[in-house]
Order: sequence, then structure tokens, then C-alpha cells
Amino acid sequence: MLTPRVILTQLLFMVIIYGSSKFGKKPLIVTTIILLGITLMHLFFPALLLLQTTIILATAAICYHKIREQEVGAIITAFRDIFDHLTGK
Repeated sequence: MLTPRVILTQLLFMVIIYGSSKFGKKPLIVTTIILLGITLMHLFFPALLLLQTTIILATAAICYHKIREQEVGAIITAFRDIFDHLTGK
């Protein structure tokens, strides 16, 4: 079941999701939905369906979490800059 072709396909999906996450949340969500749709249309083996769905959702969740961390970091930096400006530091 885990042929080199299957493993390379999973790696390709991970790279596609990671690449789309660099453009923000909306492209990440759209890419995830498209890949899940492709998975549902082209699979005939339940085990492979489960594997691909797990890989797609796990990679998307990790990338989404990283985007959220960057947003929170930017907000904290902005508040620190405002506080420093107000206190004259």
C-alpha cells in the first residue's frame, strides 16, 4: 500500500499546503478544501483515503497554527511599540 508513488503524493500535498500557507489563511483553507475534494474523487481504497485525509488535515492544522502564531507575535510587537512610544522609551 505505501508505495513510493503514494509517499511522494503525500509529500507533494504537504508542500502544496505549506506553500499556500505562505499567502495567508484564505489560500490555505481553499487549498485544503481542493485537496480534500481531489482525494475524495480519485480514491478507491478506504485506507488510502484515511491516510491522505489525515495528512492533508494535519498539515493544514500545523500551517494554520503557525499563521496564528505570527499574527499574535505581530500584535504583541505593535502593542509594545505603542507602549514604548507612550512611555517615552
